[in-house]
Amino acid sequence: MSGKSIGIFEIGYDRTEVFVDKDSYDGSFTFLPKEGYSQIVIGLANNSWMDILQIVLHEAFEFAFAKSGCRFDKSNDLGNDHSGYMFFFNHPQFSNACGISADFLYNVNSKLYSEWCKVHKKKVKGKQE
Repeated sequence: MSGKSIGIFEIGYDRTEVFVDKDSYDGSFTFLPKEGYSQIVIGLANNSWMDILQIVLHEAFEFAFAKSGCRFDKSNDLGNDHSGYMFFFNHPQFSNACGISADFLYNVNSKLYSEWCKVHKKKVKGKQE
């Protein structure tokens, strides 16, 4: 795993190690690699904190949907492109993903914001802009 670990956080019923990558503009996740915990990587290269929050929410929602059996591959996507995923869920599954993602965001937010400020040489403020 490239990047810096900022800790292990709960996301739903899983414990997930979160990494930051100062040179990346996107995010990803991996279920249970050899190291033992699922992993979420958040790129910090974006200048906007709102872009970072969007990445975190995207990965948290996709993680929650994939764990609950709501994410599917297109069967004819020979390139196995990530944009080929399809999501099918009902309202309770959506509510569950919202709860999982909100809890995860709440817990990871301060450490992630602190790391983003270091990368962009910003002073850590109480209000995250």
